[in-house]
Amino acid sequence: MAELTAIGQYLQYWLPHIAAWKMELAIMAILIILNLTAVRFFGEAEFWFASIKIIAILMVIAIGLFMIVTGFKTPGIHGGTVSFKNITDGFQFFPNGSVDFLKAFPMVFFSFVGIEFVGLMSAETVDPKVVIPKVINTVLVRIMIFYVGALAIIMAICNWRYLPANESPFVMVFQLIGLHGAAALMNFVVLTAALSALNTLIYSAGRDIFALSKENDGPLERYFAKLSKTAIPARAILFSAGLICATPVVNFIPALSSAFNFFASATAAITLVIYTLIMIAHRHYRKSSDFLPDGFKMPFYRVTSPATILFFIFIFALLFITPTDRIAAYAGLAWTIIFGLFSRYYVNK
Repeated sequence: MAELTAIGQYLQYWLPHIAAWKMELAIMAILIILNLTAVRFFGEAEFWFASIKIIAILMVIAIGLFMIVTGFKTPGIHGGTVSFKNITDGFQFFPNGSVDFLKAFPMVFFSFVGIEFVGLMSAETVDPKVVIPKVINTVLVRIMIFYVGALAIIMAICNWRYLPANESPFVMVFQLIGLHGAAALMNFVVLTAALSALNTLIYSAGRDIFALSKENDGPLERYFAKLSKTAIPARAILFSAGLICATPVVNFIPALSSAFNFFASATAAITLVIYTLIMIAHRHYRKSSDFLPDGFKMPFYRVTSPATILFFIFIFALLFITPTDRIAAYAGLAWTIIFGLFSRYYVNK
């Protein structure tokens, strides 16, 4: 829902006279058709969506490195020579206070939600024992390049104290080299990034429901456990996509000052619960007879597992700092308890 809300806002950059909810539903229709057709179409769409944002980030890094090597000087009252020294110039912890620093944690966590989908892909991978460890081990490298690397370059171009809060730093970089259509270009890039995320979420959500339906034998599970003629969990995909299509309704709730922020914090809240449950399940798995000692194991799990759980609890507690996040945190707790009790009763029955 957060990604679909963002897509509606991005499209209004070019189509301001069309209601966002109409464009959101149109985008959902296209992505649902892609996901119901064949896995290869999902993969093809995801390849192009991801390629666009990767190329844009690599361009920013390349332009920034060129500016550093050539001693490029940025214009304006706060301009100066582009250098990595700008990152450490006047460095201090919590320049805007420790509370603002802590408030950022839930939103940063939201940015990494979905990283667990790498594991879900194993069901449709030819050789998961070889492919999955390789992919997971390269995730850290990709984060260092595309997140940390891009931010380091941006802060080298412009002192972090004077980065404009109301303007994309990526747009700023392209404008500095004379690309006047930078805003439109970056709007297109972030649009494809959001489409990429939404496309992946539709894919994974359907397979999540299908996988869960195989674990129990009830009327609800049997309905979602069926595959289409093209071996796609179509019923599960349509169900999850239908829930996402409720986005415009939530957007019209007057009490929400920012639907995107609410969706982001709600996602962070419920995902923190899910991740914690995954870690607890993992600890039980390591002690069970199903444990495969030659599998791709979590290193030093006796220490790293509880440390990870404590970190998730820490981030969840931070949701109670801001009003919007607080609503999402309470809702996440309520959903977990009510749905947990319902599931326990349903399974036992």
